[in-house]
Amino acid sequence: MNPSHTSDKPGLAPCGMKMEPVYADSVMSLPGGAPLLPGTVKLTAEKQQLIGVQVGVAEKKPLRHNLRLLGRVAVDETRSYQVTAPAEGWISKAMPQVVGSYVKRDETLASFYSPTFISAGQAFRAALEYQDRMQTNAVERSIQRSGLAEFNVKQYRDSLRNLGSATGRLMT
Repeated sequence: MNPSHTSDKPGLAPCGMKMEPVYADSVMSLPGGAPLLPGTVKLTAEKQQLIGVQVGVAEKKPLRHNLRLLGRVAVDETRSYQVTAPAEGWISKAMPQVVGSYVKRDETLASFYSPTFISAGQAFRAALEYQDRMQTNAVERSIQRSGLAEFNVKQYRDSLRNLGSATGRLMT
């Protein structure tokens, strides 16, 4: 069992098994006459033929192997997400995606149309235009000082955030 344990007489190995005799004329060697290293498995030609061992020259070449197996494709429920819209509306355009396809970060998957989003976006835009107009008009500067314009912009921005919209990406 242990190739490093040798003895010049028959007997039992430390593990309790009977030791097999190995004679000098039966020692196998590599091509060119170099002896095999300790721990190398040695098989007679008859045993090699019995178990189908083939000996050949090692060479580098590309390998191609097809493996056909039976299986079942299933959705990974731990990676499936349901999205609930914060307002009534409908999907106006769905991108051509199939189940199992990879999605990149910030990739648009669908366009959602909602009258609630449209009216909130228009109100926010009008508040921004009003604030810009007050900065250029001298008569309306007194109203601006009272903070009414900033309050309106903040209020409409908050209403858009409550709907789940990032106001920095508001489309005009």
